[in-house]
Formats: sequence, structure tokens, C-alpha cells
Amino acid sequence: MGKYDDIIGMNRPASRRQKMSLNDRAAQFAPFAALTNFGDEIKESNRKTVEAVDFDESYIEETDFTLREIERLVMERKTQPSLCVNVKVRYFIPDEKKSGGSVREYSGNVKKIDRYNSQIVFDGEMVVNFSSVLSLEITD
Repeated sequence: MGKYDDIIGMNRPASRRQKMSLNDRAAQFAPFAALTNFGDEIKESNRKTVEAVDFDESYIEETDFTLREIERLVMERKTQPSLCVNVKVRYFIPDEKKSGGSVREYSGNVKKIDRYNSQIVFDGEMVVNFSSVLSLEITD
């Protein structure tokens, strides 16, 4: 006679708890996934950036001339409140995780040229630093 012959034919005892669904049972083991966040790492490594551009003296002079013209128009707006100073700017944003960054474009009405902080301030609180400007154009 074997060790468990007396219980081998018995029915399984009924539990007082409700039976758990398969999804809930599987969810218990989700934190143990071997490759957690691996997909995010692959996306990050495949994300492309562009390198920052160093400008020559002529570009800097041209941009400064345009900034002075925008500043003059903003000052004129004080006497002519209906005057809008619409500007299109392309600017570089450094990437937080990789070398390089991305180029963005914004068009809007300039509120002021802040020479102290070296910034172009647009209506709606959009701010672009002088050092990140790639191109600057006054539009109508």
C-alpha cells in the first residue's frame, strides 16, 4: 500500500475564494518580464538627431541686423498699436539624451527683443534664444 492511497480518490477541496481570471493571473507575473522597457530603448537608439551648426561671422552679422530691424518695428508698435511684427524663426533645440538635437520652426508676432537675456519673446510666451536661431525672417 502506497503512502497516499487513502487520499488519491478524493475530490479536490472547494475554495472559499472566487476563481481568478486568466488575465488577472497573468498580470501577477508581468513585473518579471525579462525585457521590460527594451522596446523603449530600441526606439531611443533609433531616434535621429541633427548636429548643431557653427555659424560664420557674416551669418551672425546678418542675424543681428534682422534682430535690430525687428526691435525697431516693435518700438514703432508703441506708437501704432495695430502694427504686427510677424516673424518666422527656425531654431535648434539640443537633445536631452543624445548628442545633437532637432530643428523646429515657429511663426508668430514678436512681443519684444530681450537683449539682456538674449531672447526673442513672442506673443503667447513662446521664447527663442538668440544662440539657437538658425534663420530669422520678417513676414507680412
